[in-house]
Amino acid sequence: MADLNTLHTVARVVLALMALIAAILWFVSARIEVPDNIDTIVRRLQRIGFWNGWASVFSCIAALFGALDVFLTMIETIK
Repeated sequence: MADLNTLHTVARVVLALMALIAAILWFVSARIEVPDNIDTIVRRLQRIGFWNGWASVFSCIAALFGALDVFLTMIETIK
């Protein structure tokens, strides 16, 4: 079994990567222009929703690993 320091490091690296990916996906979503043309607006809004959905998935994973990081820190202070 890996020691707590290794798990702590892995949790922090995964947290940082997931947060970075979420930020990039939200940036891609924000850069999509919404036209004034009613015929193409729905398609663009669907693309924005697609990227926002994936960004929220990666944000949730980052939050879980952030919670794991806090939990591991608490365990380290108890020992």
